[in-house]
Amino acid sequence: MIKKFLMGMAFLLVLNSCAHSEIKEFKRFSIDVPEDWTSTEYPDADTVSLIANDKTSSMSITITPTGGTGLREIAGAYMKELKATDSELNPDGAYIFQFNNGLSHGILRGFDNGDYYMLVVLTGINNDDDPFSKILSSLEIK
Repeated sequence: MIKKFLMGMAFLLVLNSCAHSEIKEFKRFSIDVPEDWTSTEYPDADTVSLIANDKTSSMSITITPTGGTGLREIAGAYMKELKATDSELNPDGAYIFQFNNGLSHGILRGFDNGDYYMLVVLTGINNDDDPFSKILSSLEIK
């Protein structure tokens, strides 16, 4: 009896989690957008912004060709433009940088043999209910 109850509860949790998001297709990728977030695509900038409806968190994702420029130079330009205070190159090849406001950080990663890069800027409350990892884990590059 308890086993059936637990199986039923697990099934309801799965249904509940599926009902609170929607996979959205954009120019260069698809991503699972939570029900309580709004997405806007800026095709001329190859950028999509996702904003929590309560305005506590946001992210932008840019995927665009490198134009032959190296990731180090691209990271430096973004750091200057966005007034980042610190940067490090992870062993997996991603540049991670922090911004002055203390709530934002960026991740810059190259792919397709360096022909494209992806910049993700995350802003918001860092707590145990981290929406960013859930959203980013659903990202599928086209």
